[in-house]
Amino acid sequence: MAFSSDSTCVNHLYTSQDGYETLHLENEDEIQDDTSLSISGISSQEEESLCSFPEWMNGHWEGLTIDGSSFVYRDEHNFVTYKGKCLEAVEQSASNNDRDAELGKIGLKYLLQLKTECGEVSYNCALFQRRDSNVMEFQLGKLGFVFMGFMKNKNCFHYSFFAY
Repeated sequence: MAFSSDSTCVNHLYTSQDGYETLHLENEDEIQDDTSLSISGISSQEEESLCSFPEWMNGHWEGLTIDGSSFVYRDEHNFVTYKGKCLEAVEQSASNNDRDAELGKIGLKYLLQLKTECGEVSYNCALFQRRDSNVMEFQLGKLGFVFMGFMKNKNCFHYSFFAY
């Protein structure tokens, strides 16, 4: 990105990449080459026991990549990329069948720890439901919490679930 030498935007500005002053912007991941997300406040033993997403969810979806317990979501509307881990599957109601949940026939709710490319960490609720063999509904709670203890009350969606 190039800048001119004054507020006219014409003096010493030749192209978008050649001017009085130039900046080169890079993603933080490219600089540090660190794509892992550390879960703050969780021991490495606890991190190994984090929840995993069902097999049918794993893979590349439009704007969303899921691999085991890892999660990457590119929010094209707000220009934010979230990377995260599944911390906990939120209990389903007693009337829901485990087999239906495993196959994605009912909505599955999870507590996620997310981190943006700017380093902001939050805890959000998410809902996933399989609509067809190649269609998945995904909803991410708008309200993110910086303190995980609040989310442990199993009312994840009652208090914080408003879809993007």
